[in-house]
Amino acid sequence: MTIDKPDTAPGTQVMVTFDGPQRTQRGAYYVIRDADGVDVAILWSDKLDPTSGPGYDLTLSVDILDAGVTATTPDLLLVPAELRNGRYDLCTLNTAPAVCAPLVLSS
Repeated sequence: MTIDKPDTAPGTQVMVTFDGPQRTQRGAYYVIRDADGVDVAILWSDKLDPTSGPGYDLTLSVDILDAGVTATTPDLLLVPAELRNGRYDLCTLNTAPAVCAPLVLSS
């Protein structure tokens, strides 16, 4: 998994691309984990509902749908504006095995 802007600011959109089998089939949900490995946000890509676009939930109480993505185009994600500057991991959530990439936030 590759993030187009791995060093970015909170509140920005990033594009995620994949190699291997997840390039064409993957889940539509992601999780951001802080440096201690604690989940801090659940994200969903623009592929989940193209009419509403990407989104996120900071309460970690989203019902994770069994939503798959069949596409070769990048997934668009919205990094929560409420996150503090620091190092995080962005990981696939409903794809097995999970794949992660580093994400560094700075305003």
